[in-house]
Amino acid sequence: MEREEKPGTQQVPRDNSLARGLYVVFGTILVGIVASVALVKLEQNAGARQSANTSPPAVRWVPTEPESMTTARDDVFGPALTEVRKNEDEHLQSYGWVDPKLKVVRVPIDRAMEILLKQDAEAAAPAKDEKKQDEKKPVEKKP
Repeated sequence: MEREEKPGTQQVPRDNSLARGLYVVFGTILVGIVASVALVKLEQNAGARQSANTSPPAVRWVPTEPESMTTARDDVFGPALTEVRKNEDEHLQSYGWVDPKLKVVRVPIDRAMEILLKQDAEAAAPAKDEKKQDEKKPVEKKP
């Protein structure tokens, strides 16, 4: 059934944009609710599966003292590692030539730190002396 048009009147087209907008909003809300429910169900299923796996956790050996670490290392790698460590310690604590041609020497760590501290102190000392001398000089006033 078609509407009859009265003479002198025009039919105004209906604006369905509000209805379309409401459909989009409610549809988005509905999709969000469904997705949230699905995620909650998935989490519940995953939690149930994890609780079903009641195997005990893997046991790890944790050393109680630093010496036990050394003992464990020596047990695993044997006396070869102990010998290597001994040689390294001897090199770190003794004087010797690294490269005689280039005149490069090896110095014990403690002595090397003392030398570096002394060099830093000597390098900083002239700068302090220069500042003191600048302070002592009288400022000449120009007439």
